[in-house]
Formats: sequence, C-alpha cells, structure tokens
Amino acid sequence: MILYEVYANLPGFSKDEISLNFEGGYLNISAKHKNENKEHLNYIVKERSSRSKKRSIYFGDLNEDHINAKYIDGVLIVSIYLKKPEDKKISTISIE
Repeated sequence: MILYEVYANLPGFSKDEISLNFEGGYLNISAKHKNENKEHLNYIVKERSSRSKKRSIYFGDLNEDHINAKYIDGVLIVSIYLKKPEDKKISTISIE
C-alpha cells in the first residue's frame, strides 16, 4: 500500500470545530471558529470575529476505511492508504 499524508495547519481551532469528509473522490477539510458569547459579562465594547478555512484535495476512488486523522498542536494529519496501482494488462484483439 502507498501512504499519503496530508498536513493542514489549523492553529487556534479546536478538534470539534474541524470537519473532515470524503465525497466524490475529494478529501474535504473545513474548519470554522465558533464565537462564544458570554452574556453574563458587562461589556463597554464587544466585537465579534469569525474564521473559517476550507480545502479540497482530489484522490480519486478509494475506500474510506483506509483514512485516519489526528489533530495535534494545531496540525491536522490525515493518513490515506492507497493500493499500489497494478500493471496494466494489455489484451490482444484478433481482427477478422
């Protein structure tokens, strides 16, 4: 099997804010920072911010069971195991 590893730098995002899916041959990584409102505090000025990131990488047809992901210190590491491509079989066709 061939191992591909995708490293996505996502500093400031928590594990719960990251979404990872595989659809139509594409590995989709998205992260959206959820702004927490603390209503019990008194504010003079309050600004809200939001951040999001999204990337799609094409891998073709593969089995989702061969994809593993882990998030360590702001870096998402996705390991994808692909089968080695088989040698193409050449067939001879007779001409009538």
